[in-house]
Amino acid sequence: MQIANEISERSITLVRDHKNLLPIKIESNKKIAVVIPKPQDLTPADTSSFIKPKLADAIRTYHASVNEFEIPFSPNENEIAALLQQLQNFDLIIVGTINAYAEEKQAELVRQILKLNIPMVVIAMRLPYDLAAFPQVSTFICTYSILEPSMQAAAKALFGRSEMKGQLPVSIPGLVEAKFLS
Repeated sequence: MQIANEISERSITLVRDHKNLLPIKIESNKKIAVVIPKPQDLTPADTSSFIKPKLADAIRTYHASVNEFEIPFSPNENEIAALLQQLQNFDLIIVGTINAYAEEKQAELVRQILKLNIPMVVIAMRLPYDLAAFPQVSTFICTYSILEPSMQAAAKALFGRSEMKGQLPVSIPGLVEAKFLS
């Protein structure tokens, strides 16, 4: 497990933080919402549907007032509207995405949350291409995995307890160039 933790910590990639939300510094009486999609198997060999990303648990290591909202992988309009209503009283929203670049309803959820004008961090928990689905997101990091070591590493990095050392392995056309060769 130690090797998985080390690899996860080294892979966390800060793609952008235009509003300087990181590291997260939030008063103890403020509330954080963590929104994650329920993973689905995306290939015949994929077993993601058996995993529950423990991002909210990892965030609670650094901040006690955290509410988790698990959404369907492809939320419908009613599910999005209900979630938006619940999120209005939070001080920070952390949204995990899984292949939102290919899942329009998941991408639409992120775009709708942005309209709440609440500080938000988006975490691509699988592929960094998700940023292409909502280029207006100001704070975006990548974990490349939904497994627990990656969730722990993400939380640790979000709260400034470790550096985000990962390099973006691919370019996101029109938005960000790959940095793995630099």
